Amino acid sequence: MRERALLFASIALFVITLGLRADDGASIDEPDDASDPSDPAGAAPQHEDPSLPPIPRRAESLHIGRVNVEAGDVFDQEQASRGFIYRGANAVHISTRESTVRRFLIFAEGDVYDPAVIAEAERNLRALGLFRSVEIRASEPHDGSVDLTVRTQDAWTLSIGLSLGSDAGAMHGGVSIGEKNLVGTARQLYFGFAQDADRTYKSIEFLDPYFVLPYASAHILYAQTSDGYQRGLELRRPFYSTAAPWAGEAIYADLKRDEILYEEGGAESERFGATRLRVAGSWGLALDASALSATRLSLGLDWRRDRFRALPGQPPSTLPADREFRYVFLQYETLLPDFLKWNYVDHDDRVEDIGLGPRLMVKAGVSPAAFGVARTTGLVEAAGEAGFRAGTNGFVRGRATFDTRVASTLENAHFHGDIWLVRRFETSLRQTFVAHAGVFRGWNLDADEQFFMDGTTGMRGYRLRSFEGDRRIVLNLEQRFFSGWQIAGLVSPGFAVFADAGLIGSPTRPLRLSQVKTDVGVGLRFAVAWAPLNNVFRIDAAYALQPDPLGRKGWLISFSSGQAF
Repeated sequence: MRERALLFASIALFVITLGLRADDGASIDEPDDASDPSDPAGAAPQHEDPSLPPIPRRAESLHIGRVNVEAGDVFDQEQASRGFIYRGANAVHISTRESTVRRFLIFAEGDVYDPAVIAEAERNLRALGLFRSVEIRASEPHDGSVDLTVRTQDAWTLSIGLSLGSDAGAMHGGVSIGEKNLVGTARQLYFGFAQDADRTYKSIEFLDPYFVLPYASAHILYAQTSDGYQRGLELRRPFYSTAAPWAGEAIYADLKRDEILYEEGGAESERFGATRLRVAGSWGLALDASALSATRLSLGLDWRRDRFRALPGQPPSTLPADREFRYVFLQYETLLPDFLKWNYVDHDDRVEDIGLGPRLMVKAGVSPAAFGVARTTGLVEAAGEAGFRAGTNGFVRGRATFDTRVASTLENAHFHGDIWLVRRFETSLRQTFVAHAGVFRGWNLDADEQFFMDGTTGMRGYRLRSFEGDRRIVLNLEQRFFSGWQIAGLVSPGFAVFADAGLIGSPTRPLRLSQVKTDVGVGLRFAVAWAPLNNVFRIDAAYALQPDPLGRKGWLISFSSGQAF
């Protein structure tokens, strides 16, 4: 009864928020503190785009005139002329509706013209994962207005078939049917049967990214697994743009499954049952919001309950203690948007939006004993990220997160830090060098948590769960080569050479340079031109130079979608 009451309360908070803010509309109002267009200091170089005319340096601003939308099919007219396969794909595919594209625009006819808002709208459309390409172009100013043309080219969003992968030597795969752009509306529906290293899944999932109000979404998941179930409902209205005035969400998640603890090398050591419930709701308000910066404050409730049980015939030596927390929290966030619009980094010739602007988030909460839990517990979370350009063909980007419970000491505390250095080379054979360093540190971890160093954490020469510990450092170096040509307009091949190095420790095993593990290797990359967001398939062959705890070293072949880091 308490679970249902809190779920209904969270949903009510979200719905009330929608009602209170329903008159916000879909367009972005000009901020009261907008800088004077005649002031050079008001310009924002990070938002400059050669396709967009700048705001005129005079007192009277331009306004948006007509907004034209051109929604293209998976293969354009020239590509479709190559053969019946291309024309057949277009015939089967239902193109994104013009009205769908318009729903996700954060500007409207009559708004003040701001290149920063136009650039953000373009990024938002790309982030949907529906399109091969997105472009918003502006006409020359006329009669105090600028006309905009929004051009999109669809990706192939229907997936039917067999998926197969091998991460760190562990096979996974499944059969699924799904559509990420149901009848051109951007709604998603999936049915699947899959298997990974731990269990099998049968699932159905639905996502409506435009639920009730502009930019609000509904996500429903139900999965039956070989060892339990997973159920989820999420209603969200995020800060959809830098200038968005408010946000709200309600979350219900219920998970039951067998959980496994492993020894180094991958052997199972403990197995027990777990049931995890989370019910949460929040509402956020922008204290300051414009196209160039945002400061936000959010208030929310978060109820988390974890229960553990021994399985028949498999009593664990140590069963994790049950946990329950009923947090009231306050969250502060501030950010300055700054993006690079690049290709040939992670997705071949597909345009990527790489965020370099600083962002800081701090969250603090308390679960008081007065709320019916065993003891009072605090919650602290923080996240930060920033980057900078390194010349015209490079950038450096960093990110760090920290979270912990607070009682008499820190409990289940985690720190993650990552930094990337990227350098593109304008050679006849396009190349990009990517370096990544990742750090993890845990303190007083819960008994049901484990962290590993293996192929899934960047050490591609080592099998799944090779090394275990509560502190880890991983360094990756990779030179990526892009062919720049497509086979039949469908697949663009490439390759990479790489080296990985890592070090892991625990309270009984301090970090020592003599224990560094390394691997080197080569890989093939296949960028699928018509695929949605994650369009790169990779095959890596890595040679482990030092043995794992079971004495294994040498070559390991792995294949999966997306880059390794």
